[in-house]
Amino acid sequence: MNRIRIALISFDWRRPKAPLIALGHASVSASLRTIMSNNNLDIHDISYNMNNSQLEKSSCFDAFIENSILDILSRKPDILALGAFVWNEECIQRIGKVIKHQSKVIKIILAGPQISYASKGSLEGYYPFGSVFIRGYPELA
Repeated sequence: MNRIRIALISFDWRRPKAPLIALGHASVSASLRTIMSNNNLDIHDISYNMNNSQLEKSSCFDAFIENSILDILSRKPDILALGAFVWNEECIQRIGKVIKHQSKVIKIILAGPQISYASKGSLEGYYPFGSVFIRGYPELA
């Protein structure tokens, strides 16, 4: 049986002494590894730090987005899971659209507050690149 490659992505606002992976991201990753312990999953935990004053310059932000897309695609995921928050909305929108355009086979799962609190029926309009939307705790989905 083929292994399913999942890129579990977070765009976090980390402070200098914070862990490299946010608590929510780590919780989802641990749940996946526990539930799917039959080793058919290849999970890549990837966290990008948005707390960088250089990203305020549009050219740096554009390069950050391009490098993130290249990094994600280099892992050849079957599934891309993104946590959608207020502070990373622009990243999610840009990356989701480009990846869906470049690879029609990658399934994109979206979760997080931006998904959980969006009005019913509006998610497909906000995130047309999304394949699956998880409301509430993704660990329980």
